[in-house]
Amino acid sequence: MAGMMRQRFVDVTSELLDTVGNLAVLTADLSAEMFSQARARHPERVINIGIREQLSSGEVSFTNAVFSSGQVTFFNAVFSGGLVGFNGAEFSNCRIRFDDAQFSDGKVTFDGTKFSGLVVFVDAKFSGGHVAFDDAAFSSGQVSFHRADFSGGKISFRGALFSGGLVWFEDAAFSGGEVDFTDVADWSEPPTWLPDRAPGLRLPPQHVLQVNSQPVDDDSEPEGDAADLP
Repeated sequence: MAGMMRQRFVDVTSELLDTVGNLAVLTADLSAEMFSQARARHPERVINIGIREQLSSGEVSFTNAVFSSGQVTFFNAVFSGGLVGFNGAEFSNCRIRFDDAQFSDGKVTFDGTKFSGLVVFVDAKFSGGHVAFDDAAFSSGQVSFHRADFSGGKISFRGALFSGGLVWFEDAAFSGGEVDFTDVADWSEPPTWLPDRAPGLRLPPQHVLQVNSQPVDDDSEPEGDAADLP
């Protein structure tokens, strides 16, 4: 009975892939072969991520993958070793979720990734390892680090382009590790809600210049009720 239900799921999902353009399927090694025909027709939307343990000790590659519709979720995923790469991937017109993900060891790379869809790291925890956004392009779309917790490890943005879109760190906590923006390539549209100072937070020189160049009027008072201010 279980085998019949599994095959029925594969058949129905494969048919939906032919008719629903924003549907994507992530398979594990145990089920990858069952979706081989669907993968041949839709290689960009049927993706094998191996086994769950690969997020902890092996290697998973999404290099040059194009996520152009639908939703892909890594909700509550644990990245505790090995290498997971999204190098050269493109996130456009889609939703990629890393909500509550834990980055505690190993390396996760978004080198050269193009962010033009919606990518969320809400409540993600960065406590170890290395998460690299080197040479990534934030030119449109939205990337949220809302309530993310940075307590250890390293997050690097070497050569990253912040030239459009919206990247925000509202209510993010910086208590340790290193979040390094010092060597960005473009800071014309910087992330919002970044504190000027926080443990482990390294901002580029141009950000410091922008802050220091803002006029200060000691006699001015905020308009409205102070409780309404962010």
